[in-house]
Amino acid sequence: MVDVITIYKEIVSRGQYQFTYVEGNLKHGVVLGISVPDILEYSDRKFIRFCHPSIKDVITSMIPQDKKLKAIISRSPLQQYRFLENDKKAGEKTSDKVICEEWNDGFEILRSEIPDVKDVYMNHNVVGSPQFDSVGNVYMLCEAAEKTFTRGYFGDSKDPISINPKFRLTSDFGETMIKTRETKLVMRDAVTKQFKYVDLGVDSLSPIFVRPLDSPSGTLLITALVRPNSLYTPGLSRCFNRETKLFARADSELTCLSDGLYTVLAPIVSPDGSTIAIIGADKSFDTHCTELDLFMMKVSPDFSTPEKVTIPKGRDDTSPTPTFNGVYLSAQGESELMSFLPDNETLVLPSFANGRSGIFLINTRTVNTPVSVFPPIHASKLSSVVLLKVVGNEIVFAHSGYTEQRSIWVAKVHSRSEIEYIDLFGCPRLDEKICAGFHDAKISVIQGSHCPAWLLESGSPKTGPRPLIAYLHGGPFMGAISGFSVEMTAFLSQGYDIVIPNYRGSFSFGREFLHELEGFVGIKDVEDCQNCIELAKDMLNPSVIVAYGGSHGGFLTGWLLGHPKYQPTYAGGVLWNPAVDLVSSNLTSDIPDWAVNVTMGKINDPMEKFAPSIDFVSNAYKQSAISVVKNVKAPSLVLLGSNDKRVVPCAGLRWAQAVKENGGDVDVHWYPDQGHAIAGPEFYETAIVTIGLWIKQKFTS
Repeated sequence: MVDVITIYKEIVSRGQYQFTYVEGNLKHGVVLGISVPDILEYSDRKFIRFCHPSIKDVITSMIPQDKKLKAIISRSPLQQYRFLENDKKAGEKTSDKVICEEWNDGFEILRSEIPDVKDVYMNHNVVGSPQFDSVGNVYMLCEAAEKTFTRGYFGDSKDPISINPKFRLTSDFGETMIKTRETKLVMRDAVTKQFKYVDLGVDSLSPIFVRPLDSPSGTLLITALVRPNSLYTPGLSRCFNRETKLFARADSELTCLSDGLYTVLAPIVSPDGSTIAIIGADKSFDTHCTELDLFMMKVSPDFSTPEKVTIPKGRDDTSPTPTFNGVYLSAQGESELMSFLPDNETLVLPSFANGRSGIFLINTRTVNTPVSVFPPIHASKLSSVVLLKVVGNEIVFAHSGYTEQRSIWVAKVHSRSEIEYIDLFGCPRLDEKICAGFHDAKISVIQGSHCPAWLLESGSPKTGPRPLIAYLHGGPFMGAISGFSVEMTAFLSQGYDIVIPNYRGSFSFGREFLHELEGFVGIKDVEDCQNCIELAKDMLNPSVIVAYGGSHGGFLTGWLLGHPKYQPTYAGGVLWNPAVDLVSSNLTSDIPDWAVNVTMGKINDPMEKFAPSIDFVSNAYKQSAISVVKNVKAPSLVLLGSNDKRVVPCAGLRWAQAVKENGGDVDVHWYPDQGHAIAGPEFYETAIVTIGLWIKQKFTS
C-alpha cells in the first residue's frame, strides 16, 4: 500500500517524465508513458502557443510568452495585443488585475492596466476572445473586479448604513471550469488608448460572445445570455441549454436579431459582410448538450429572419474520415467555432462526428454533402482534427487520436474537390523504450447491441493475458472522442488494453441516439457499457477488467461494481468525482436540472429543477449507483476534488464510506481546492500517476 506519493517532473536526457513515490521507508522510481510538458498539455491551442514558433504568421508571433498570459490577438503579423495577469504583490494570493500590452514588430510599445477588471476571457469556444473592429478598437469580455466596502456594520459619515451587496449571491455560483462569472463588455479605443464599459442597456442580459460587424456605423454582434433567474445562470462552456439571443448594437441601440430562436451561439460574418451564420436551436432542450442547427441570415439592407439550413447527414462509425452527423459544439475545447472562406459561401464548420472531432466544408447556397477536411495519410488511425484558425483559404488544424500524437497541419482549399495538405510540425516522439506500447497500439471500433465502442490494443509484447481498462466517459450527454489523451497514453504504454463505450446518450451519433437516455440513466447506459465490455472480453481474454470513469463515468463504474449480475466481471474500479447519488446531485449541484432530466425525462415543470417531487426522489434513488453499493466486493479507488460544485465530493465520500462499512477495500484521495476536473497541473498529474500505480499494485504484481 502506498502511504505517500511524492511526484516530481524531471526532464531527463530521454525527454520523459519520471515519477518517484515513497512506500514506507523505500523510495521507488516509476516511469509512465508521459513525456515532455508540451506533450502533456491537453489543450491544442496551448500546445501551439508555447511549443513551436514556426507558424507565427498564422497563429502567434515571436513575442515572448509566459504563464500569466490570459489572451493574445493579432491585427497583423507585426501588431499584437497581449492580456496578462499583473504581478502579485507580497502576501497576495491572486492579482485581480489585468494588463494590456501592445507590441509592434517584436517590441513592447505600450503597457496599461485595464481598470476595474480582474480577468479577460481567452477561450475560443462559446465565450469569445478579444476582437478587433475595422478601425482598430479592441472589444473584450471581462470579469469585473470585486468592489471594496467599508469595514464594519455602521459604516461612517461618507458611507451611510445600507445593505452591503458584497455578500448578495449572484450568478457566479458554479463550477469554475464552466466560466460562470458576471461578464462585462469592455472596449479599448484605438485613438485614445482608453478602456470603457460598453453598456448593453438591459440588466437581464449577460454578454457571452461579441464580434464586430465591419460597417461605417460600427455595429457589434453580441450573443447574450438571458437571465430570467438571477440565482441560476450557469455558464455555457458545458451548458448549451440556456436561453441566449443575438443582438446588433449600433451606438446605444440594442436590436434583437434572433426572435423565435431559443439558443443562439457564436455568430460569424461572411468576408463581404452580407451574411451571418449562427449555431443555435429553435426550441428549448433539457439535456445540457444536444445536436444543434445552422441558421443563416442576410445583413443588408436590413437584417433578415434567421433561416434553418438543412445539411445532409450520414453515420459511419468506422469511416476513414469523419462523416458529418449533425452540429455539435465543443464543450471544453479551445477551437474556433466557424469561419467563412473568401468565396463568401463556403463555411468551415467544426463538429463532432461518430466519436471523432471533424472539420467540414459546407456550401451555404447549394447545401450539398459536406466535405471532410482530413489528411489522407491518417485515415487508418480513426483520429480527429480540431480547427484552430482560418486565414484566407488556409485552414490551420491539429490532428491527433487515441493512438496518435499531435501534429499541426494547414489545408489549402483550392476548391471543395481540391485540398492541399501541408504538415507543419508534430510533437517530439515519445521515448521508444518507454512508450512502444503506445506507438504500436491498434485502434478499432466494435459494435455492441445498441452502441459502438473504441477498442485500443496496446502494442507492448504480449506474453500472456493482460489487464483491460473499461474507460467510461462522463456527461452523460458527452462522448468518447478520439484524440490524444494522457490517460490512454499511460495505459497503452504500460501494456494495458482499453475499451471505451459510447453508450446511448453520447453525442455525435445523432439526435435520437442522444435523447434516448433521457429518463433511463442507470439502465440503458449501464446495459450498453456491460455489453461492449463483454465483447472486448471475448475478443481479448484479459487477465482482469478494471472499470474507470469520472463524473457520470464514475456513476457507471459504481453501477458496474455493484450490479447484482455484472459485478463479478470486474476486478476493481476507479471513480473520479463520481455522480453516484442522483438525489444529492439535484440538491447540491450547480446544474440541478441534470439529475431530474436523466431520471424523469423531459422537465415539464421548471419548479421540478429546484423543488423535486417525491416521484423524482424515489426514482433517482433506484437509478443511482448508491442503491447497489452493498454489492460492491472489488477493490476501488476514489478521487475527489474538495471544491467540486458539479458533483459535490460528499456523494463519492459517502459511497466510499458505505463500501468500507460493508467490509470492502476502498482507497480515497482528496485533492484540496480542486473542482470537478481536478485540473490543476500538479493535481492532474498526481491523479493520473496514482491511478496507474494503484492498478499496477493491485492487479499486475
